[in-house]
Amino acid sequence: MKISISAAVSFVFITFCTVLFIYLMNFALMIQKVNAAHYATVHEIENSDFSPYVIDQRLANAPYATEITEKTIKEDLRIYEVKTRAQLQIPILGYQREYVKESIAR
Repeated sequence: MKISISAAVSFVFITFCTVLFIYLMNFALMIQKVNAAHYATVHEIENSDFSPYVIDQRLANAPYATEITEKTIKEDLRIYEVKTRAQLQIPILGYQREYVKESIAR
């Protein structure tokens, strides 16, 4: 009887650890996806020579909440701040976090 109870508890523990590991891997993959989308936006803005059409298209088609703000100080130097926000969570732990990625397009 003691062996079966011990085996059942071990099985439940291993299952919990496996599910937790899967959720943590999913969390890390979501961060990578947000970063990839963010840097794709920055590179596309830079490669288009800061075209207003491209900026509007990226804002309209962005998979995550994206803000593009012009921070130009001089007329001959264009600087845009790009912020990407995403809500990430680990449901089994009840953990939620807003992930914000910021960078500058020059």
